[in-house]
Amino acid sequence: MKNAYLAICCYCNEHCSYCPCSKQEKDDKLITPLFDLKTAIDQFAIEGVTDITISGGEPTLHPDFIDIVDYSQRCGFQVTVLSNGERFSNADFLTKLQERLNMRQLRIITTLHSESATSHEQANGTPGSFQRSVDGLRNLCNYGSKVIVKHCI
Repeated sequence: MKNAYLAICCYCNEHCSYCPCSKQEKDDKLITPLFDLKTAIDQFAIEGVTDITISGGEPTLHPDFIDIVDYSQRCGFQVTVLSNGERFSNADFLTKLQERLNMRQLRIITTLHSESATSHEQANGTPGSFQRSVDGLRNLCNYGSKVIVKHCI
Protein backbone atom coordinates (compact mmCIF):
# COMPACT_ATOMS: atom_id res chain seq x y z
CA MET A 1 0.00 0.00 0.00
CA LYS A 2 1.37 3.38 -1.03
CA ASN A 3 -0.47 6.51 0.10
CA ALA A 4 -0.50 10.04 -1.32
CA TYR A 5 -1.84 13.18 0.32
CA LEU A 6 -3.75 15.71 -1.78
CA ALA A 7 -4.66 19.07 -0.21
CA ILE A 8 -7.24 20.54 -2.60
CA CYS A 9 -8.15 23.84 -0.92
CA CYS A 10 -7.57 25.95 2.18
CA TYR A 11 -11.11 27.24 2.49
CA CYS A 12 -13.14 26.01 5.48
CA ASN A 13 -16.61 26.41 6.99
CA GLU A 14 -15.25 26.33 10.56
CA HIS A 15 -13.04 28.77 12.42
CA CYS A 16 -10.63 26.70 14.51
CA SER A 17 -8.06 28.92 16.21
CA TYR A 18 -5.37 26.23 15.81
CA CYS A 19 -5.96 25.57 12.08
CA PRO A 20 -2.73 24.90 10.12
CA CYS A 21 -4.00 27.02 7.21
CA SER A 22 -2.92 30.60 7.68
CA LYS A 23 -5.45 33.41 7.95
CA GLN A 24 -4.36 34.72 4.55
CA GLU A 25 -4.93 31.32 2.93
CA LYS A 26 -8.42 31.21 4.44
CA ASP A 27 -9.15 34.74 3.29
CA ASP A 28 -7.91 34.00 -0.23
CA LYS A 29 -10.02 30.83 -0.35
CA LEU A 30 -7.15 29.06 -2.09
CA ILE A 31 -8.61 26.37 -4.35
CA THR A 32 -6.44 24.17 -6.58
CA PRO A 33 -7.86 23.92 -10.12
CA LEU A 34 -9.37 20.59 -11.19
CA PHE A 35 -6.92 20.21 -14.11
CA ASP A 36 -3.94 20.47 -11.73
CA LEU A 37 -5.50 17.95 -9.35
CA LYS A 38 -6.17 15.45 -12.15
CA THR A 39 -2.56 15.85 -13.27
CA ALA A 40 -1.38 15.05 -9.74
CA ILE A 41 -3.72 12.04 -9.54
CA ASP A 42 -2.40 10.75 -12.86
CA GLN A 43 1.16 11.12 -11.54
CA PHE A 44 0.21 9.18 -8.39
CA ALA A 45 -0.96 6.31 -10.62
CA ILE A 46 2.36 6.31 -12.48
CA GLU A 47 4.19 6.20 -9.13
CA GLY A 48 2.22 3.16 -7.95
CA VAL A 49 0.11 4.92 -5.35
CA THR A 50 -2.88 2.85 -4.19
CA ASP A 51 -4.53 5.16 -1.65
CA ILE A 52 -5.24 8.90 -1.82
CA THR A 53 -6.06 11.01 1.22
CA ILE A 54 -7.90 14.19 0.21
CA SER A 55 -7.87 17.13 2.59
CA GLY A 56 -8.17 20.90 2.75
CA GLY A 57 -9.09 23.19 4.67
CA GLU A 58 -12.47 21.54 4.26
CA PRO A 59 -12.22 19.57 0.99
CA THR A 60 -15.98 19.21 0.50
CA LEU A 61 -16.11 22.97 -0.13
CA HIS A 62 -13.97 22.68 -3.26
CA PRO A 63 -16.36 23.34 -6.19
CA ASP A 64 -15.09 20.19 -7.94
CA PHE A 65 -14.97 17.93 -4.88
CA ILE A 66 -17.25 15.27 -6.34
CA ASP A 67 -15.35 15.29 -9.65
CA ILE A 68 -12.04 14.88 -7.78
CA VAL A 69 -13.25 11.90 -5.75
CA ASP A 70 -15.00 10.38 -8.78
CA TYR A 71 -11.85 10.69 -10.90
CA SER A 72 -9.73 9.19 -8.12
CA GLN A 73 -12.10 6.25 -7.72
CA ARG A 74 -12.26 5.66 -11.49
CA CYS A 75 -8.45 5.60 -11.51
CA GLY A 76 -8.64 2.73 -9.02
CA PHE A 77 -7.57 4.51 -5.85
CA GLN A 78 -8.94 3.89 -2.38
CA VAL A 79 -10.07 7.38 -1.33
CA THR A 80 -10.00 8.76 2.20
CA VAL A 81 -11.33 12.26 2.89
CA LEU A 82 -10.31 14.28 5.93
CA SER A 83 -13.42 16.34 6.62
CA ASN A 84 -15.34 17.99 9.43
CA GLY A 85 -18.38 16.13 8.07
CA GLU A 86 -20.75 19.10 8.01
CA ARG A 87 -21.57 19.09 4.29
CA PHE A 88 -22.65 15.46 4.44
CA SER A 89 -25.67 16.63 6.45
CA ASN A 90 -26.93 18.48 3.35
CA ALA A 91 -29.43 16.25 1.51
CA ASP A 92 -28.75 17.76 -1.92
CA PHE A 93 -24.99 17.37 -1.57
CA LEU A 94 -25.39 13.81 -0.31
CA THR A 95 -27.67 12.91 -3.25
CA LYS A 96 -25.08 14.21 -5.73
CA LEU A 97 -22.39 12.17 -4.00
CA GLN A 98 -24.48 9.02 -4.05
CA GLU A 99 -25.28 9.47 -7.76
CA ARG A 100 -21.62 9.82 -8.78
CA LEU A 101 -19.49 7.96 -6.27
CA ASN A 102 -19.05 4.46 -4.97
CA MET A 103 -20.03 5.34 -1.42
CA ARG A 104 -18.95 1.93 -0.09
CA GLN A 105 -15.42 2.65 -1.31
CA LEU A 106 -15.28 6.05 0.38
CA ARG A 107 -13.67 6.51 3.77
CA ILE A 108 -14.18 9.67 5.84
CA ILE A 109 -12.03 10.64 8.81
CA THR A 110 -13.22 13.45 11.06
CA THR A 111 -12.44 14.91 14.44
CA LEU A 112 -14.89 15.76 17.17
CA HIS A 113 -13.46 18.07 19.78
CA SER A 114 -15.79 16.81 22.51
CA GLU A 115 -18.87 14.68 23.05
CA SER A 116 -20.51 17.93 24.09
CA ALA A 117 -21.86 20.22 21.37
CA THR A 118 -20.97 23.28 23.42
CA SER A 119 -17.32 22.26 23.91
CA HIS A 120 -16.95 21.11 20.29
CA GLU A 121 -18.31 24.41 18.98
CA GLN A 122 -16.21 26.42 21.40
CA ALA A 123 -13.11 24.74 19.93
CA ASN A 124 -14.05 25.35 16.30
CA GLY A 125 -15.91 28.64 16.66
CA THR A 126 -18.88 27.46 14.60
CA PRO A 127 -22.37 27.33 16.16
CA GLY A 128 -24.42 24.31 15.11
CA SER A 129 -21.41 22.46 13.69
CA PHE A 130 -21.57 19.56 16.14
CA GLN A 131 -25.05 18.48 15.09
CA ARG A 132 -24.30 19.01 11.38
CA SER A 133 -21.18 16.86 11.69
CA VAL A 134 -22.97 14.11 13.59
CA ASP A 135 -25.88 14.13 11.11
CA GLY A 136 -23.46 14.07 8.18
CA LEU A 137 -21.52 11.13 9.58
CA ARG A 138 -24.76 9.27 10.23
CA ASN A 139 -25.80 9.88 6.62
CA LEU A 140 -22.48 8.54 5.34
CA CYS A 141 -22.86 5.40 7.46
CA ASN A 142 -26.36 4.91 6.05
CA TYR A 143 -24.89 5.02 2.52
CA GLY A 144 -22.27 2.42 3.45
CA SER A 145 -19.24 4.69 3.69
CA LYS A 146 -16.53 3.91 6.20
CA VAL A 147 -16.41 6.58 8.91
CA ILE A 148 -13.62 7.07 11.41
CA VAL A 149 -14.13 9.57 14.24
CA LYS A 150 -11.19 10.89 16.21
CA HIS A 151 -11.76 12.59 19.55
CA CYS A 152 -9.46 15.58 19.88
CA ILE A 153 -8.41 16.13 23.48
